[in-house]
Amino acid sequence: FSTPLRESVSTPARRKAYHVAANGVETRLPSMPRVHFSWQWISGFMVVITLTAVLLALTLDVFKVQQVQVEGLQRVQAADILAVVQQNTKSIFTIDRQKVLDEIAFAFPELTNTTLKVDMSGVIMITASERTPVLAWDAAESLYWFDADGVIMTPRGDVGPLLTVNSDSSVPLTKPVAGIHSAVDFANLVLARKVDPLTPADMINNLNPEVMKAAIELNALLPGGAYLVYDPISGMGWQDPRGWKVFFGLDLSNIAFKQVEYQAIVDALSAKGITPTVISVAHVDFPYYRTK
Repeated sequence: FSTPLRESVSTPARRKAYHVAANGVETRLPSMPRVHFSWQWISGFMVVITLTAVLLALTLDVFKVQQVQVEGLQRVQAADILAVVQQNTKSIFTIDRQKVLDEIAFAFPELTNTTLKVDMSGVIMITASERTPVLAWDAAESLYWFDADGVIMTPRGDVGPLLTVNSDSSVPLTKPVAGIHSAVDFANLVLARKVDPLTPADMINNLNPEVMKAAIELNALLPGGAYLVYDPISGMGWQDPRGWKVFFGLDLSNIAFKQVEYQAIVDALSAKGITPTVISVAHVDFPYYRTK
């Protein structure tokens, strides 16, 4: 036995006609979906725009530091300052002015009253004053300059003849330079800098005021052909053109008496046919001379 097959025949849907002109009949036609805007959408759009603007400001070359203009300087070159600025900033919008000024002060202690301005074209305007060197110190083939306040600086350019002191020893500074003789010394220095970082004021070092005062005073008494010399024990003196060094110490309040004593020693040695290498009258009660 089996189930008899039935053939189904589809009948077309009955066509309906609507008379829209008739009173009381409404017709719904297809329409566009309605979009509802919210403040969250607007906020998100603004965030995207802001992030895009920030990224462009940080990456586009037009917003990078393009040029450094320096006013008030003669010896320090703008290219040297530009190198320091570019190492500490990329975009004109991210410049930390105080950090840049500090780095310039670290690199160039001879600059004072430094100011910094930035415009939207990527140009940085730096105005500063240079310390004027008045004294040169030639220490073991290393040359240093000092201004009237005794601030040490790196020689740059040509400033003409300066009062010059020659010495075989290190420069007598008010802040002794810490020597690094081992890995332990270096590690201790690094740790100290982390705990107490250097400031631009820490980088300013000065010539010992007594030494500078003695150099200026003794330079006024310098005989022809002589030049100033310094010894950490015997103080300030000069290289006599006759072939020896004479030292007068750092206290020149009685320099007239010391000069008389010096001349008496020279006359006595000359009478004996002795040519000294060093004469010291730094201590008037204990003058001495050396022949070797």
